Amino acid sequence: MSLINNFLDLLDWQNLSSINDAASISDFMSVVSNNILEFVPTKIVKPYTSEYTSVVVIFFDLSKAFDKVPHRPLLVKQEALGIRSPLLDFIGSHLSNRSQKVFVVSTMSSTSLTSTGGYNQYL
Repeated sequence: MSLINNFLDLLDWQNLSSINDAASISDFMSVVSNNILEFVPTKIVKPYTSEYTSVVVIFFDLSKAFDKVPHRPLLVKQEALGIRSPLLDFIGSHLSNRSQKVFVVSTMSSTSLTSTGGYNQYL
């Protein structure tokens, strides 16, 4: 967990607090990528090897998963795994004010806000 905490300390949370659209998320991923490229080689790779030539970084897009599970238990589980604020607050803000539509056969519902988390609505 200390490696995660050290990495999270590197992020510039003041500049990331207003992320709420696709362009901002792209900017966020760019900042995270840059921080990982600085953090991973020096803190993780270098202590275990005298030479390294590349680092592979894998990102997971969990946005669809957030629509399929209740939000509160998801946040509780992340906190139990050691994720703390401000990252936990960032994830929580992504979960709030989410909208959904339901498509059944050939009929689409109107858009409504989800209040506690969604479940897969595809029939």
